[in-house]
Amino acid sequence: MPSESSPRLEWFETEDGSRTLRDLELNVTYRSSHGAQTESQHVFVNPVAGRKESLKVFEFGFGLGTNFVELRRAHPGPFTYKAVEHRPLPRVWEDVLGWDATLPLKVGGVQLEVQCKEFAMVELESDFDVVFHDPFGPSANPDAWSVEVFEREFNALSPHGILLTYSSAGHVRRALEDVGFRVLKRPGPGRKREVIAALKSDAARELWAL
Repeated sequence: MPSESSPRLEWFETEDGSRTLRDLELNVTYRSSHGAQTESQHVFVNPVAGRKESLKVFEFGFGLGTNFVELRRAHPGPFTYKAVEHRPLPRVWEDVLGWDATLPLKVGGVQLEVQCKEFAMVELESDFDVVFHDPFGPSANPDAWSVEVFEREFNALSPHGILLTYSSAGHVRRALEDVGFRVLKRPGPGRKREVIAALKSDAARELWAL
């Protein structure tokens, strides 16, 4: 597993009282400084938690594991959670999740597996209900917001699938539409004006809380 010694990181408290990390080298935060927990719940978890008895989730950008933690709190049924993170933080994951990141996590009906590699190296299945697209933003990580990435995520979703992300930038919306997504703008949390939900089909809208 790659080392986490290279990123220079510091914890800080966000406006809703929850904590996140700041990457001092890239000058980015892992979650919003205006409310880390609020952002995770509003953008990613609330639209999907409890909407199906079981869920199969893929996350691009596992980060601190915040979205996984919040989904585990909110979703009443079993779920499988697969993620990719090219800047792994095993000591943080052990502290936050109580999890040895060298092993898949299985607790009750919850299964977690994080692949510590570049997204291009990940083999994706084609039956995910949900994609959490949550890498660092386009300015810090432009390759993560390309048509090629979104096309792979589109193909990884089942026909009723949904992709959720915090960015509503015009080029992000256009890239999602170019690969076939039906893009919806949603009100953002806190000071953020808008976020995106992207559906694989029109019929998918009836399933999720949008």
